Amino acid sequence: MMMWPAVALVGYFCSALAKIIDKGLLARTIPDPRVYTVWTGILSSFVVVFALYDFSILPPALMGWALLSGLSFGVSLYCFYSALRQFEVSRVVPLFVGIAPFTTIALSAEVLGEYVDGWNLGVLSLLIIGGVLLAWERRSSIAFSALLGGLTLAAAFALSCHFVFARLVFNGTTFINGLIWTRFGLILFALLLLLLPSVRRSLRGAARPQRRGMVLFSINKVIGAAGLFLVNLALANISVSLVHALGSFEYLFVFAIAGALSQALPEYEAEDFSRGAALMKLSGVAALGIASYLLFIA
Repeated sequence: MMMWPAVALVGYFCSALAKIIDKGLLARTIPDPRVYTVWTGILSSFVVVFALYDFSILPPALMGWALLSGLSFGVSLYCFYSALRQFEVSRVVPLFVGIAPFTTIALSAEVLGEYVDGWNLGVLSLLIIGGVLLAWERRSSIAFSALLGGLTLAAAFALSCHFVFARLVFNGTTFINGLIWTRFGLILFALLLLLLPSVRRSLRGAARPQRRGMVLFSINKVIGAAGLFLVNLALANISVSLVHALGSFEYLFVFAIAGALSQALPEYEAEDFSRGAALMKLSGVAALGIASYLLFIA
């Protein structure tokens, strides 16, 4: 049991590293979120290599859930990238971190009948609070914006759908086979985006990125795919709500990685280490530390 949360944490570390690179790529190499999502979906096709190991046709109902899971992940990526492109990270991420776990808890209870008891709710709450405190930036307030709220809520709800629908699939087939079918849904979302003339024009009209930028993009997608694989592996074995709440550690990893990069690479903005910001970060770390103790030791 305790192995699977650790697997999820390794996956979230990979995801944290990929998100940091995402922000730079969206700003410089592939600025259109739709094009970025299309490329992400297309590169997800690498998962078909696993078909050599394990692949079978799913029953129609299970196939539908698998495709919906992948489509939901594509919608979440598109909405999150769009919000990240139009608003400051310090406004998007705390809002997303605060909303997403609760939508997952509600949806998993409704669809999976997976309810959280008092003890586990306390652990999940500490994980969520820790993630919000780590993600929050005092330099920028969450000023009201209908577009920001709409994009973030859509991204959070779609990601919750991805998690919950994927668990339905994993409950009905092997992990590898389920993973392949959910990726088909993401590829389908990318192809649907390509049906839009504006997306095709943007794809054709985009400045041809430098070779270094595309190499970095490809490496980043491999890192992100590895993270997604590990998170899904944990998802197939433990509570959906717990896996999603463990995503709060992703922002601890982001904080640590971004802090290290800001010292080595000037293009990465340094973290705010003022007294108030440091107290908030330390409070977030403490909340995650207590949650980890209750989860792994107590």
